[in-house]
Amino acid sequence: MSDENSEIHEYLDLSRNMRFYANIRFAQLTLFAAVTAALLTAAYGQDLSPAPRMLCFIKVGGILVSVIFFIMERRGTSYYHCFKQRAIELEKLLGYCQHTNTPKQGVFTATHAATVFVVAVGLFWLVVLLFPSPVPPT
Repeated sequence: MSDENSEIHEYLDLSRNMRFYANIRFAQLTLFAAVTAALLTAAYGQDLSPAPRMLCFIKVGGILVSVIFFIMERRGTSYYHCFKQRAIELEKLLGYCQHTNTPKQGVFTATHAATVFVVAVGLFWLVVLLFPSPVPPT
């Protein structure tokens, strides 16, 4: 196999990897939203009144879930950027420009939006853990 052929195969493989990491981020974000909704329902649902200790566990669980998804988001993004950088290097050799000529990223990116969402949810759980609302007398 010639060097150019192996470079083309590597480029195609990088493109598939980049597509995978771009898609998995949205699947993870969907899962994060669903888990957060379940925790919110368990903690504050109208039909549920968890015991104070259980409510504390739910809030800590919300923080842990936020941290886990934050790590997953950051790690997936770092893989994506690593693959993109290599794809740009190969494009110079192959005469391609698909990734080289993409618009420059500003502040408002999907990565920043997802990170802000996960951090905001994590901060919500931290605030409700540290400053619980008073329980009305029954």
